[in-house]
Order: sequence, then structure tokens, then C-alpha cells
Amino acid sequence: MGKRTDIVKPFEFSLKINNHIICQRFFSIKNYNSDSRESLEIKDMMSDIMGVNQELVLGLIPEFFKYQCIDNSYKPYSLQNNNLYNKDDEFILVISKNNVNKLKNKDGQFDIDDLKREVIASGSFDGNLFHPNVRYEIDIRGIIPDIINVISKYLSMRDYTHYYGDVKLTRNNRLSVRDLEMIQQD
Repeated sequence: MGKRTDIVKPFEFSLKINNHIICQRFFSIKNYNSDSRESLEIKDMMSDIMGVNQELVLGLIPEFFKYQCIDNSYKPYSLQNNNLYNKDDEFILVISKNNVNKLKNKDGQFDIDDLKREVIASGSFDGNLFHPNVRYEIDIRGIIPDIINVISKYLSMRDYTHYYGDVKLTRNNRLSVRDLEMIQQD
């Protein structure tokens, strides 16, 4: 029986708590549009998945945690003071695209180091809003398809908003020291 080489899916999301992976999934997106990467819709996508701060509607993951608290008679949305868990708990979601152009060499094998993940978006929320039992006994398998559907929807749209007011949205948009000095002079 020969060794089977699977094709790696080009997209991935990782949900972490305090930089420890809880869930990681690889998936494909039909009709992926690379214009999405420099758009306002990326922020909307992360709010739909991770939104808790001043949001009228919670994101998928916080909403799931809220219902887990209610189902288990815990009180959500208040800072949980528990001496066993004195550290800050931060949930982080990272969505990345893998470089799948170099999947197989001439022998039909591929090296995992060839993937070179590139982060498309990342977001976080404070886990201390939810009871420690909900934070640490997480089973999000039921909402994984919903998370992938939201990501696919936003990354495969036809049209995107590339300006926020007069500012053109670009990846890693940071002011240079010269630009910062010019703004402070005004």
C-alpha cells in the first residue's frame, strides 16, 4: 500500500486561549477574492465571529459561550473573580492563507514547511466575561461550520469597501515617523 499524500486546504483558522490552540481547521473557499484583504469587510467579518465590545449583536463564538453559561446556570457578562484562574484569559482567532503553490515535489511528496502561512485577519476578546468552566471546557465543534461559512462569505464577495472616509485601507497600514510628525504639526 503506497503512502497517501493529501492536498492541503489553502485556508485555516485557529482559535486560541492564551496562545494555546483550542481548535484549528483547514478549509477551502470557493471564489476567493484577494481584494477582501484590504477592505472594511474584514473588520465586519471579525465582528461577526468575535464581536463583544459595544456590539448590539454578539459574534458567533461569544454568543455560543453565552448560551453555554445559561445552559449551565452560570452568570455571563460579568468579570468572573475566581482565585484558581487569576490570569487574564484572552481568546484569539487567527485566519490565515497557506502557500499551497509548492505542494508536491517531483516524487509526489510535500514538506509542511513549504506552506508559509500568511495572516489575513486576527481578532480577540476577553474570556473573563464568561465562567471559567465555560472557558476551559470548550467544545465548539457545533459552530465550526458556521465560522467557516462566515469566513467564506466575506472572503468571496464581489465588491469591497476600500476606503474609510478619505483613508485608503491597506494591509499593515502604519504611519511612518515622518507622517506622524506631519500630523502632529497640524
